[in-house]
Amino acid sequence: DQDYLIGNPFPSAINTRKFIEDNLDSTTGTLYFWEHQESELGEGEGIDGHIFGGYIGGYAAINLTTSTAASSLASNNNNGTGGTGDSDDMTYKTPSKYIAIGQGFFIQGDESGGPINFNNTQRAYVTEGAESIFFKASGKSSKTAISTNLLPIIKLGFEYKNTEELLLHNQIAISFQETNSFAFNKGYDSEVYETGKTDMYFKFPNDDTNYVIAGVQEISNELEVPLELVVDYSGQVNVMVDEIQNVDRDIYITDKLTNTSYNVKQGKATLTLEKGVYTDRFVLAFKDASVLSVEDDILEGYTSIYADNENNNIVISKNQDIEINKVELFDILGKKVSLWNIKEQKSTYQLDIKKQIPTGIYIVKMRTNKGDTNKKVIIE
Repeated sequence: DQDYLIGNPFPSAINTRKFIEDNLDSTTGTLYFWEHQESELGEGEGIDGHIFGGYIGGYAAINLTTSTAASSLASNNNNGTGGTGDSDDMTYKTPSKYIAIGQGFFIQGDESGGPINFNNTQRAYVTEGAESIFFKASGKSSKTAISTNLLPIIKLGFEYKNTEELLLHNQIAISFQETNSFAFNKGYDSEVYETGKTDMYFKFPNDDTNYVIAGVQEISNELEVPLELVVDYSGQVNVMVDEIQNVDRDIYITDKLTNTSYNVKQGKATLTLEKGVYTDRFVLAFKDASVLSVEDDILEGYTSIYADNENNNIVISKNQDIEINKVELFDILGKKVSLWNIKEQKSTYQLDIKKQIPTGIYIVKMRTNKGDTNKKVIIE
C-alpha cells in the first residue's frame, strides 16, 4: 500500500461517504486527517516553539461507518489524575461527513491500485460551519446515542503519559453487524496510520495490521475482540468509553491473564502495567469474566499451587473431586512460557519448568472440570 496526500479540489464541500464509496476499488476505504494542538508546556514551548516534546499531534481517521480523533491532551491534565471517561467537559475533534474546501487528507492505495475519482455527485453545497468543517468537537453530552437507523458503535479512549508527563488521549472505534467478521473488510476496517510508542489498537488473529477502526460481527456474550497494548513505561494507563451508539448493554475490558473484567460503561479501567507489548492479554468483551470467581472459590478450596524454586518446578496439590486438564504458565505480559497437558489424575503434580526464565512474577492458569483458576507465583 502507498500513501497519497490529496485535497478537495472543488469550490464546495465534499460528502465524505460518497467520496469513499466512489474510490473503494482503488483505496483501502479510509481517509486520514492530520490534527495537532498546543501543549501545556507554556508559551513558546509547544507547536509554536522549538521544543519537540511540546508538540502534540496525530492522525484522525474516517471510514464508511465511523471516525476517530487524533491524539489529544486529556481533559484534566492540570491535576494529573486523568479520567477523560469520567469528565463532562472533555472534547476531541473527529472528521465529519463533509470535507471542507481546500482541505487536504491522506489516502492509502490498495493492492490493485487505480485512479482517484473526484466527481460532481460528491459535492455538497452546505454552509461553512460545524457540518462543513472537516473536524468537529465531540463532547461528553453525546456519549450515548440510540437510533434504529445506525450500526452499533463503540469508541474507546486510551490515556497514557508521554515523556513530558502530560496525560494524552488516543481513540479507537469499532462497529458491529452480522455480515462482518475479524477478516479485513474495506470501508469498515482502518489501519492505524502511525503507531505510538505507547498505544492501543485492535489486533486480530493471523493479521499483522494494527487497526484504529474495526468492523466485526454482531455483539454477543461470546464475542471477545482482541486488543493490543504497547506501553513504553512502567506505570498506569486508562481505558474508557468515549462514545456509544446503539449499544444497550454493559461493556468490559477483560484481562485474560487474571480473568478480571472492568465495566468501562460505568467508568474508566486503570491498568498498572510493566513496560512491554501486551498482545494476547486484553479483549473488549460483553460478559463479565469475574462471574467465574464463584468457581475460583471452589477451586481454591480444593487445590494448592506454588513454585518450588529449589527444584525448578510448579507444585499442584488437589482434591480427588477436581480433574485437571491443562496447566499453563504465563509471564506478566501474557506470553505463554510453559504448557503441561495432564493425562493422568493424581493428588500431587510436580511440573518441571524445562526452560530458563527470568526471575519475576508469573501466573499459573489451571483448566479443570469445575472451571479455570489463576495463581500468581514468584519464580527465582
